[in-house]
Amino acid sequence: SCAWGKLFKRSLFEEIRFPISKIYEDIAIMYSVFDKAGNVVFTDYAGYGYLQRDTSIMKEKFTENKMSLITFVEDNERFIKEKYPMLMNAAVSRTVRANFHIYLQIPSEGTYTCYRRQIEENIKERRSIVMKDKEAAKGTKGALLITYLGFGVLRAAKNLKNWGKTI
Repeated sequence: SCAWGKLFKRSLFEEIRFPISKIYEDIAIMYSVFDKAGNVVFTDYAGYGYLQRDTSIMKEKFTENKMSLITFVEDNERFIKEKYPMLMNAAVSRTVRANFHIYLQIPSEGTYTCYRRQIEENIKERRSIVMKDKEAAKGTKGALLITYLGFGVLRAAKNLKNWGKTI
């Protein structure tokens, strides 16, 4: 889903634009780009170095702007459901992992209670789909199992966010 690891034809972006002033903006458009592309080629050539700085936006503490990821993966899930229903389980797993990613950044105290509750509901709504999916990542399933014990237990075990590594 990351734009930095791909080469694109310019024509793919004639009608598709990255959202302005949002983070996770590549996730917002990548499914549309792939759909429009028609053909996708893969190589395992590792000719690009990617540096993640400790001061980057992605590593900063939780802000409301990070909730854009939840909106973008839900848009992606709706698109997949309509156009590629055979990929729905993968889309739901991705949505769940994105929700975990953001949830574990939200402080347990303070003004973000509404976001914590929203994400808890998102996860509860989808967890049975992921638990039944034989292809779902074990780390995602493990984190989901913990949510049956309560989200407080999940917050206490924040190191689980590294199990599902990619969004």
